[in-house]
Amino acid sequence: MNCEDEKINTLVLYGPTNTGKSLICKLMTSFLEHGSVMRRQEASAFAYENLLNRKVALMEEPKICAANQQDLKQILGGEPFEVHIKYQNPDLLERLPVVVTTNEPLGVRLSDVDAAATEGRCKIYTLDKQICNANIDETVPAPPYKLCSCDMAHLLLPIYELLAL
Repeated sequence: MNCEDEKINTLVLYGPTNTGKSLICKLMTSFLEHGSVMRRQEASAFAYENLLNRKVALMEEPKICAANQQDLKQILGGEPFEVHIKYQNPDLLERLPVVVTTNEPLGVRLSDVDAAATEGRCKIYTLDKQICNANIDETVPAPPYKLCSCDMAHLLLPIYELLAL
């Protein structure tokens, strides 16, 4: 996120549903001016105009395929990228940290070579433990369930206990 690495510009939170990927993403970026790439707009000519003049880019469940791979590879790698703006001249998107949440590998729709090139621009963290509800000893219900503070306390308790040792 501090743009120290010239090639790695993206943090990927990867894992199944209810592992807290979107929650962690929101906690990390809520205080920053951020732009989002909407999932169904990735093929649009104007898909990235929302990223201009922002501090961080957010992508939830991006569908990277051969049609948009080159554009996303540039953005994920932090390379300057020309963004088309509706009814205006294109503008240059400078290096912008990207946070991606996904439950499938980024390169699942790409060849092995293209997948490696795309994922090589990312730091990937795998979240594999589902968040448990503090009130019942099971997993949190599937979305659109709204997490409460007791769920967060239950999620963070093992970390707190580990730090207390």
